Amino acid sequence: MDTGLSRRQLGLLAALALAIRLLYILLIARDPVGVGGDASFYHSAANQLADGHFFYREIFGHAYPTALHPPLFSIVLAPVALLGGVHVLAQRVVGCVIGSISVALIALLAARFGGKRAGLVAGGLAAVYPPLVTADGSLMSEPLYVLIVVVAMLLAKRRATTVARAAALGAVIGLGILTRTEALLLLVLLVWPASWAPRAGRERRVAAATLACAIVLAPWVIRNEVVFHRLELASNYNTVIAGANCHQTYYGPDIGWWTLDCLARARTRRQLLVGDASTSRGVSYARHHAGRALLVAAVRTLRTFSLYQPTRLGNHEPRRLWFDVLGLVLYYPLLLGAAWGLTRLREQRWVLLAPIFSAVIVSATGWGNGRFRVAADASLLVLAAVAFAGARRPLSPARARAPRVPQPIAAE
Repeated sequence: MDTGLSRRQLGLLAALALAIRLLYILLIARDPVGVGGDASFYHSAANQLADGHFFYREIFGHAYPTALHPPLFSIVLAPVALLGGVHVLAQRVVGCVIGSISVALIALLAARFGGKRAGLVAGGLAAVYPPLVTADGSLMSEPLYVLIVVVAMLLAKRRATTVARAAALGAVIGLGILTRTEALLLLVLLVWPASWAPRAGRERRVAAATLACAIVLAPWVIRNEVVFHRLELASNYNTVIAGANCHQTYYGPDIGWWTLDCLARARTRRQLLVGDASTSRGVSYARHHAGRALLVAAVRTLRTFSLYQPTRLGNHEPRRLWFDVLGLVLYYPLLLGAAWGLTRLREQRWVLLAPIFSAVIVSATGWGNGRFRVAADASLLVLAAVAFAGARRPLSPARARAPRVPQPIAAE
């Protein structure tokens, strides 16, 4: 489909998005002291890379190798740090720039599904949508992850009908996994379906996509094997399991949440130093409370989609409550619009549903937080734009190819 969007229109959408994000980090969510939690990892790792140190974690005056989080976002920040941008604000600006590019790509994706009007609506919504704005200004990996997922959806929309296209899509998802490990789900939910049709050569395309993904991941996985003597992408999922499966997160107001108290009880001193945790206690608790675990998984998913305790946020994100409330005011109509838009699309809906399904799986097996929905929000924006722009259902291929037969004029 010809999107009808010009480079000028896409550039204006990106410029608008960048202006809003810069205003957010400069006026609404200023953070002059620093950052904590996951953001501190990305910040410090980028500065260490600029100094020639490869993913070490400094605790109690000593440096320890770590694979707490995937490496790509810190690697993207490292050139900025090398040029002198070692402060929090400079690196938050990088997230804002990445998020602005994503806004233009979201517009392009919506245009491919619903035409020019849908693209403009999606781009305008994405530019001002508070959950994306806060994610882009938080010094977390979400801006880069959204960008990669949207690029993957654009490639999947065209279908990986050749080995080269399939390999390109697999490589993009590999980059996504190096940003956030849950992108591994998109290999199954997005890459393989896109490589499966047409029938001829489907096995070669799926194999090429998977191999390309593995090649992208190989250097990081090999490094972790050499350093830690185990194959892993990141150790943060161990901390997720340890901190999200205990009495505190299965009962009471913290149901479906994650707590440091749970994590502390599942860590040795050595694991604390490398940013790891034992999963045995959390897995054992979940197994012995299997009946309750199903309810907890549902609440986790409701939390992620802001349907349970919607104003509860992570402790370390540089946000302001009123801005998040504004985000909820826009989010709920957007959610209804996305459901409506889903009914208007006949073909390739699975492309937009893949990040949503991924967010559900990650939440149900981990814990509930609106951050885990950020890539799904890109799909929701596209679906809602298709509905709000009044895009019509596309013709089926058979009807589109059928020649038009002129009707005889009735005699007077």
